[in-house]
This record gives sequence, C-alpha cells and structure tokens, in this order.
Amino acid sequence: EEPFSKRVVLTTVTGLFCETAVSATYEHRGLNVSSLADGWLFSLPGDNSCALAASRDYLQLTAYVNPEEIQSYKLLPLLRTALECAAATQGLVSLHASCLKLGENAVCLTASSGTGKSTRAQSWVDANGAELISGDRPVIRTDVSGKVFACGAPWDGKEQIFVNDSAELKAVCDIRRGDFVRARRLSANQARRVLLQQCFIPMWDTAVAAQVMATVS
Repeated sequence: EEPFSKRVVLTTVTGLFCETAVSATYEHRGLNVSSLADGWLFSLPGDNSCALAASRDYLQLTAYVNPEEIQSYKLLPLLRTALECAAATQGLVSLHASCLKLGENAVCLTASSGTGKSTRAQSWVDANGAELISGDRPVIRTDVSGKVFACGAPWDGKEQIFVNDSAELKAVCDIRRGDFVRARRLSANQARRVLLQQCFIPMWDTAVAAQVMATVS
C-alpha cells in the first residue's frame, strides 16, 4: 500500500553538514531538530556521524554521512522522523499503536508505553488469527469517500513489525490498566484527546502541527 500521495526524494552525501542553523534546536524523541534558511536539520545530540536535511515540505531529503564513523542504524530515526513529517503534510497521521488486521478490517490498540498494548495485540493474533500490520506505528489515511484506512509503514518502534498492507480502520481502542475488565465508547472529546496524545505531531513546525491537529479533529 502507498499511503503517500507525493514522492519523497532522498539523496546521500559523503561528508559533514556545514550550514549554520538559523534557530534554536528543538529536542524530539532523542533527536535535535533545527530550522535552516530553507528547511530543517535532524541530527543526533553529540554525534557528528550523520545528519539529515529536509526541505520545508519534507519532500526533498539529503543525508550527510561520515563514512569513517557512520553506523547505518543511526540514520534510521532521522529518516523516520522526516518521513513522518512528510506524511503529516499529506493529511496522514502516524499513530502510536499496534495495528491488527482481521479479515478485511483493521483495529488499532493504542496506549501509553508499557501499558500492554503489544501483549493484548499478540493475544488477538493467537486467539483470533489476526495479523499485525504494524507493531507500533501505523499510518492512518482517509480516502476520497471518507473511509479511514490503517496502513503499514516502513518504520516501527521496538516491535519491528511492519507489513506492506492496509485495511479499513473500524476502531481505535485505548488500552488502560485496572482492577476490572470493561469496554466503553469514548465521547468525541475523549477520543480526540487520546488521538492527539498518541499521534506524531512535529511541534517545531507550527503549520504542520496545526495540520495534524485539524486532521485528527
């Protein structure tokens, strides 16, 4: 499945990034994000082995690597963040959730880290024959008819489960721990709050952050 409607181009350059950032650095998930004159710079704190420059719309990416120091896994979180930004500009939402496909439909289980969404998702696989499309970070899109779909994406969290597939999304379940078992429908405001807490929002880019919030709403 191709959730992106516009192509993202990645160019690799051997050497260090030399341009001076024009704004203070924003810290995000262990990364540094700085504003450039014509885009953004993603880098690792205290690590000069690689950096990723992005255009303002995140469709043109340039990876700067030091071949004497670079280890490929270091570039992956930079690339993932830039691609999530590119997705956000196209009306897509990257959701912190385990995404399951059962038949022709999908269900997302979202929760704060450590709550047990992955354990619950695996129980659906074992008991119901469901298939995991994404272990931690599916992409959510809406088609022209208004239907909502959950898509696998080529990145994930610690689960490292990603499948090139999609299905119509029928529910997002917010998993919480308690002394009893209960399922209840959230109000519209409660659902919106959960989604905003669990989706990717690039807070350094006010325009795209507002676009994500509008998409969720």
